[in-house]
Amino acid sequence: RANQVMKATQKQVAKGQKTAKAKSNDNIPQDDALTAISTHQKAQQAKVLKAVKAAQKIAVKNKKQATTKLNAALALVADMHDNLNQATALVAADKKGVKAHVVANAKAAYNQVSVPNGTSARVDDYGDLIITASNAHNYNQVLKTIHKQGLTGSFRQIVDPAQAASLTFSNSNWPDGTPMVKVNSDGSATFVLDHQSSYYQNVSVKFTYTGNKGDTFHVTLPASLRGGEGYLVQNQATGNPVTTGNKDGSTTYTWTVNSDGETSSQTINLNLLGFANYAYPSEAEMGNSTSATGAIGGPTGSVADQTLLPFSYGGLILMTK
Repeated sequence: RANQVMKATQKQVAKGQKTAKAKSNDNIPQDDALTAISTHQKAQQAKVLKAVKAAQKIAVKNKKQATTKLNAALALVADMHDNLNQATALVAADKKGVKAHVVANAKAAYNQVSVPNGTSARVDDYGDLIITASNAHNYNQVLKTIHKQGLTGSFRQIVDPAQAASLTFSNSNWPDGTPMVKVNSDGSATFVLDHQSSYYQNVSVKFTYTGNKGDTFHVTLPASLRGGEGYLVQNQATGNPVTTGNKDGSTTYTWTVNSDGETSSQTINLNLLGFANYAYPSEAEMGNSTSATGAIGGPTGSVADQTLLPFSYGGLILMTK
């Protein structure tokens, strides 16, 4: 039954994707909530199959425990049915396109939602609330909080956990406390020199992700400049990621999730960000330098002030940011 429900949901997901791709200039974008339901249901299906196998293994010796496992599987199948119904409703609603007032109400309500550590939430283009929790308990706690706040009706739909990832900079201030890396409103990151007396600093990138067993998440860091100028990226990443060297000189770190609903935080250390490899230029030179064509760095070999840092990250079904 779990397999049948899964197939039915995938058909709805395919319908939704087909509708979204039909025209590029309409107001029917890709439905992230629909994708979230699909991802969550795959994890549920795996749990059902695991529970059934475990029940079969102990059925003769411990009939009571086997029955308990089967009842747990049945509860999961019932929830999968609910997800199928929710996916069907989303596909039907998506055909009408994005409703501006629905999205506005959802975003206003989202600003009032509080979530515990290890849980994240976001609003998609249709006004759905996607909650990504490390476990079912945390997810249900958020639902209870939203209900108590009277915000449930402010969202078009509230859906179960999906994948999520975020990248932040830590230890990214100059000795005087001013920021060395500025994260802009569009999600890009800028190197800020601002006539500092020192020209480099060690910076840590923190990468946090949530997903199900087998999901992969990645961060790509750009290459150092020729001769090691500009900044040096050392292969110092926690969590034993798979490290891949790319043709453009950049490096990609990839982590694999070990269990369903797992949330992990990894750290990548960037040593000597802003470093001029051979000689420190004067403050005047640093202040007047501009980005060199095709690479990060001013004419002195240092990273120029206000240079965009081309870091990117994403996941198995997440768009790269």
